Amino acid sequence: RDFANVAGAPAVDRQVADSALQRLEVDQLKFLASLYALTGPEENLVDQVRRQFDILYSRATALRDGRVYREVLELDIAHADLDRVSELLASMVPIIDGDPGDIFKERARLIQLGSRMADPIRNIAARGLAADAQLSDSERAALTAKILSLAVLILMMLAALSSLLLLVWRVYRSYRMQAEQNISKSNRLTTILNTSQDAV
Repeated sequence: RDFANVAGAPAVDRQVADSALQRLEVDQLKFLASLYALTGPEENLVDQVRRQFDILYSRATALRDGRVYREVLELDIAHADLDRVSELLASMVPIIDGDPGDIFKERARLIQLGSRMADPIRNIAARGLAADAQLSDSERAALTAKILSLAVLILMMLAALSSLLLLVWRVYRSYRMQAEQNISKSNRLTTILNTSQDAV
């Protein structure tokens, strides 16, 4: 049985890591539900058990071997929980690979083993949510820093623009005063010339 390539198994990358962590507990509950629904060795009921087991096994294996999972959950205790889940799943493989009659006979043992995964899976999901919250905080902090940097840049641009406008205003005032002085001198000169002509 090739559990790593079961259809529907999650591909562990950063975009789906959070979803995979949260789905692990759901898959465990679905597997237990399929076992409780196993009222006989009928093929359709056994196939449902196997399908749910394959999904659970595939998800746990993908998380255990995935690079992103190791980055998200770096604590040794988190790896211990996942190792415990992997051990319990591995112990069920010989039964799941057996014939339908044996799977039905071992139904109680499978339920017991599946139930023992509840605590470590719950711990894994909780740590995944905590890690995601920390990542969200880091992303918000990075975004805040970028906004502050942009605000400082805008303030600097406004200050530079204000300085430029002040310089333009001063140049304008200087030219205007110079023009007024020139007009005043021209008027005085005209008056002097007119007075001189009248005297002659």
